Amino acid sequence: MQENEDQVDFLDDIYETAAPTHTHAAFAEFKPWHHPRKHWVRINQLCTLTQKLMKESSFNDGNVLRYLTLPGEDLLDIDSIENAATSGAEELLDLQAVAGVGKQALKVKYLGFNTVGKNRDRAARQNTAESALKDRDTIDSSSKIVNYEIQSIANENSLAYREVSEFGPFNVINLDLCKSVASPPKNSNGHSYFDAISTILELQRQNMAQPFLLLITTRTAHKAIDKEALEKIVAVYKDNFAKSEEFKKELEALIHSEAEALLKKLTSGETVPQEFLNRIFGVGLGKWLLHLVKNGSPEWNVSIESMCCYGIGQESGTMLSIAFKFTRVNVSLEDKFGLSSKKRKAPSDPQKTETMLAIEMLSASKTIVDVDFELESNPESKKKVVGQAGALLERIGYERSKYDSWAMSQTNASAKQ
Repeated sequence: MQENEDQVDFLDDIYETAAPTHTHAAFAEFKPWHHPRKHWVRINQLCTLTQKLMKESSFNDGNVLRYLTLPGEDLLDIDSIENAATSGAEELLDLQAVAGVGKQALKVKYLGFNTVGKNRDRAARQNTAESALKDRDTIDSSSKIVNYEIQSIANENSLAYREVSEFGPFNVINLDLCKSVASPPKNSNGHSYFDAISTILELQRQNMAQPFLLLITTRTAHKAIDKEALEKIVAVYKDNFAKSEEFKKELEALIHSEAEALLKKLTSGETVPQEFLNRIFGVGLGKWLLHLVKNGSPEWNVSIESMCCYGIGQESGTMLSIAFKFTRVNVSLEDKFGLSSKKRKAPSDPQKTETMLAIEMLSASKTIVDVDFELESNPESKKKVVGQAGALLERIGYERSKYDSWAMSQTNASAKQ
């Protein structure tokens, strides 16, 4: 529990305590993305993992961290990642010992997708938040938000695709979805979230050499997942079963039941425990990502760095937030004829097979943090998170006292179980 308390401390000294100057009445209407649990995820996944990534990456284009996001009109994740990228490691407490503490702070260059359409209130709120961000010299001046659906990226003739191509490659990609990543296609061209993700990863594979993060927040309630998509995720498992008995045994140990039977229940529409559904869906998604990038050229490895869940309304744990890390596989040149006298170093990390990486994903899924339970069982941690989220919101025109009262009163069904 102390570890989680430490993780929410690092923003305490970053946020300004002085209230901003506003020319309009403060906002006092709060949405689901203002909930303390959302800020817990921003801190413990987005900010913490971004700081770790900074320690092992080179930023050769003017010390700029490139960030692709679905920010919503309040841009809270951009504000958070800007703090993480510019504050330095000394605020991060438990990461002080990581190599590169003295690394120069980075500017953030973001590309955001937010479909406000012609909604004037949402557009005004977005403009207010972005104006506050762009007043800082820590935000790259070319950063912008476009009024496109993220699925549009899948169309290579679209303006959305061109924006991603020109702004990338990205160090951090944050797809914070309100629905399931496996929802049926909704946009006019019939493109899905999976189409968008595969397009982004193809661009990343072509143009990126450094490790990068992909964070996906998705609904995992059975009713939210498209039946055809679920069947394809199950097919990913069956493919792995055929290749590795070890993978199947590891899965069965994790779900405490026979794997084939559980997967059959899923595809037939039967109810399975949400905890198991989260693991099956999360690892299946990771296996699909691995399939996309492992066998191409250049080759990439994929790992699950963090998994957490929280509830929606009376549903417990049906929003799943997963952080994937992509690492390029560097293969040394081999001179089997010995014409070169130069001795080449072997790669520092041993080559991992797709099965080995899949088993590691299963192991990572053993620990899925229930954020609602975490906050309700630790009032001090919740108070700190509320304070930090309130400081972010106050900066862009929200009424702080009303937010504090609203946020401290929020609970969820999963916290009561």
